[in-house]
Amino acid sequence: MVEQPDVDGEVVAYAECRVGDRVLWGAGRGARGPEASVQAVLSAVNRAVAR
Repeated sequence: MVEQPDVDGEVVAYAECRVGDRVLWGAGRGARGPEASVQAVLSAVNRAVAR
């Protein structure tokens, strides 16, 4: 998990998730770190479900 402050003062988070034998990345953005982190994990899970 990587969190970085955004230009607008928001936090951007990137999550690498292993689902079975696949590695998927997700990205999230929020006002605080935990919010952005949850969004990033959900983004990766949505990618796994979509495939």
